Amino acid sequence: MTDSQPTAGEPRRRKRQRGFTLIEIIVALAILAVALGALFQAFSTGLRATTVTDRQAAAVMLAQSLLDRIGQDIPLALASRRASARTACAGASPSRLRR
Repeated sequence: MTDSQPTAGEPRRRKRQRGFTLIEIIVALAILAVALGALFQAFSTGLRATTVTDRQAAAVMLAQSLLDRIGQDIPLALASRRASARTACAGASPSRLRR
């Protein structure tokens, strides 16, 4: 018989099925989970490092700004001190300086 139906004496032949088994899918999902976990960890570490770097850059800029401000104030303070010393000396008479 050339019929596709098996007869009583012939064993049934299974058609080869295509696709994935449940075990293969579970293993693939486990591998994917591990890879995504490692990727998440790498991004998290990078983000944390970026945040720390940004904070350090802000601190450096603040310190530089304060140092610049102090650098501008020092000559002004010295000039003010010299000017007050000159006025004090100009108003003093030689007889006052001797005492």
